[in-house]
Parts: sequence; C-alpha cells; structure tokens
Amino acid sequence: MEKEKAKNLHIEQWVQGDKKNIEELKGNPILIEFFQLNCPGCFLYGIPEAIKFYKLYSSKGLKVIGVSTAFEDFGKNNLENLKLLINENKVIGAPKLILKEKGLVEEDGVLPFKIPFPVGMDEITEINGFKIGKTFYEYGLQGTPSAVLIDKEGFIAHKVFGYHPNLEDMIKELL
Repeated sequence: MEKEKAKNLHIEQWVQGDKKNIEELKGNPILIEFFQLNCPGCFLYGIPEAIKFYKLYSSKGLKVIGVSTAFEDFGKNNLENLKLLINENKVIGAPKLILKEKGLVEEDGVLPFKIPFPVGMDEITEINGFKIGKTFYEYGLQGTPSAVLIDKEGFIAHKVFGYHPNLEDMIKELL
C-alpha cells in the first residue's frame, strides 16, 4: 500500500503557539489533534490525551498541534469560542455541561488543564453544498476527536477516531 503524504494545514488563524506547518516540521513525528469546541469527547479524551503525550514526548521530538475544526454547530465551533478556550481556558456548550456534571469544571466552565501546544482554527469551506473544516476534510476524517500521526518523513502513519488505547504505542513507534 502506498503511503499518503501529509497535507499542509489550512488554518484561518493561529490562536496559540508557533505558526508551523507540516512541511516545516518534517524530521519529527507529529500528532495533530482535531477537535470541535462543542464536542464533549474532545475535552474528556482527545485534548487531555494530546496534552499527556505532549508532556511525555515533546522533549523526544514529538510535535503536537491542535486544530479546532467544524462540520456542525458553526455558532459554537468558531474562532471566537476558540479564543475563549485558549485565552480564558473556558469551554462552552455541551462540553461545559458534561464536564460540570462530572465535576471537572466549575459553573463558569474553566478547565482544570491548559493546552500547551500550538492551536489554530481550521479554515471553514463549502464542499458539495456543505460547510466543513478544510483540513479536516482533506485528511478524510469522520468525526471528532480525531488524531492524525505523521512520521518523520511527512507521511500519514495513523488516523484515529475517538479514544484509542494504542495511541501511545503508535507514537513511541514513530519516535
């Protein structure tokens, strides 16, 4: 099977961190964490895992990038709410309610963790009459949270939807 070259990101705006792209990061394994701001699973599993792997493996060369995307709920999954997340550490919508129910955030929706890696807003485009995040679409993803692992040569090694118990092993294999 032929390896698929990783595509550069289509970022409307970087809200945090270095404005890097896939081509510039070649020579390092890369974890791209795709999330929606109105996605409870993204804040229960995807983002906390990406933070964990960033803390464990960035000193060993792993680059981690967060891409806030949208394929629904465009009134919530937008640049304004991404800035709220990054600048004030606040979640909105369903994640706020579910995390509050689980005792993981207070009434104001402030997360108990801060995202330490670069985060950008996926450029929203229209494809076949539907609005969707352009990078999310080009990577052929089906939902969020989704993680894409890219090898040191710039090829996609793995695409993972939701929680995946072997994601850490996949990362170690690329280091």
